[in-house]
Amino acid sequence: MTLLQVSQMNELELICLAKVSNKENILKLLAQSIYTSVRRCVAKNYNSSEKIINALVNDSAQNVSFFANLNPKCKIKREIKASNPCTLCEVDEEEYVTKCINCPKIIS
Repeated sequence: MTLLQVSQMNELELICLAKVSNKENILKLLAQSIYTSVRRCVAKNYNSSEKIINALVNDSAQNVSFFANLNPKCKIKREIKASNPCTLCEVDEEEYVTKCINCPKIIS
């Protein structure tokens, strides 16, 4: 898979790739995705390098930082007080579009 092919994928395809990839260059690109869901999958992926995980620990999205912090490769630990239920949510990223739209835990 080339970086050009990755850049032409939609969000769901990127999520699937981020969950299973073991290619450093692909994971590095996905860790910079505009989609929080993709970055969260990279943070959960045990094939992601320590460098990628340590960068994601400081992600602007709390649910990305939270899961990067849990990754065993994380060496820069942060105290994260998860106040938003979406941060701790266990819905699979591939299903969030259909499941999260009617979530009763969403804070308005």
